[in-house]
Amino acid sequence: DYSRAPLAGACREAWSIAHPDGPECQGRSGFFAQQRLICARLEQFRAVVPAGWVADTIVCTQVFEHVQHLSSAMTALVSALAPGGFLIWSAPFLEKYHRAPVDTWRFTNDSAVQLLEEEEARRR
Repeated sequence: DYSRAPLAGACREAWSIAHPDGPECQGRSGFFAQQRLICARLEQFRAVVPAGWVADTIVCTQVFEHVQHLSSAMTALVSALAPGGFLIWSAPFLEKYHRAPVDTWRFTNDSAVQLLEEEEARRR
């Protein structure tokens, strides 16, 4: 939850995207404007936000090890960026196994670059 992080103070609005089964969402999916909360699996969150909803900056750190469909999740994130927007992204390389609810990936610099290059190629 980066809505209370220092970077959030520099933003006009700070939203959180949370897994539907997480404590913030309590088993529900949807777009909750008053709480600035989007409850959805990362690779599916575009389906629950209003048409045309975009962000100037998306911060996604230490999440992709839990994503089962990497390209779908990256496509969802990039498609939610406003023109000229920024994606601040990181994922673990050396991290112990930690299910939440799954733990499927580790990333090197090369694999992170490849994931982004594949997304860029899809957009051409």
